[in-house]
Amino acid sequence: MNEKTLETKILELLPGSTIPSTQKELVVMLLPVMKLENMKGICDALENEKKKMDDLHKRKERTELKYKIMIEKLTEIQLNKHKND
Repeated sequence: MNEKTLETKILELLPGSTIPSTQKELVVMLLPVMKLENMKGICDALENEKKKMDDLHKRKERTELKYKIMIEKLTEIQLNKHKND
C-alpha cells in the first residue's frame, strides 16, 4: 500500500475508533509527516479494533435474540399454565 491509500484508510477508520478524541486529532495532524511503517502500524491497529468491535456487535445481537426467544417461551409456558388452572 502506498502512503495516500493508507492515509485514506486511516481517516475512514478513525471516526469509528474507541481511542480518545485527542489521540485521533494527533493522528490526523501527524499523518502528513508519518513514515510508511508507522502508518501501516496504525492502520493495522485500527482494522483489528474494527474487526473486534464488529464481532462484539454480532455476539451482542445473537445474545439478545437468544434471550428474547427464551423470554417468549417462558411467557408462553406461563400463559399455558394459567389457562390450564
